[in-house]
Amino acid sequence: MELTGDAITNPDLRSFFFQGENESDCETWTKALLSDRHQALRDERKAYKQVCGSFPLQLSHCSRLIDEAEAETKRKEKEIYYRTTAGASAFQRYRCVFGGERERGR
Repeated sequence: MELTGDAITNPDLRSFFFQGENESDCETWTKALLSDRHQALRDERKAYKQVCGSFPLQLSHCSRLIDEAEAETKRKEKEIYYRTTAGASAFQRYRCVFGGERERGR
């Protein structure tokens, strides 16, 4: 007995050959293969549905992580700006205070 794919639906499917003691054995094998294939397709479809169902949650999680990282980046940039500004301001005060003493000491 030969089990082949449909020439229109799946022409690339290779042929399988079975040899049984009688035609009933071949039909039993054919039914078992078709049943296994059907079950495998159902399992695959279920897995795809689960992936599709969880995708919005994963996308939301990634979006939240990106938003948190962007907020942290902005916070760090502000902190750097304030520290730089405060440092420059303190340096200018230092120069005014100690620069004036140098001039007085001359």
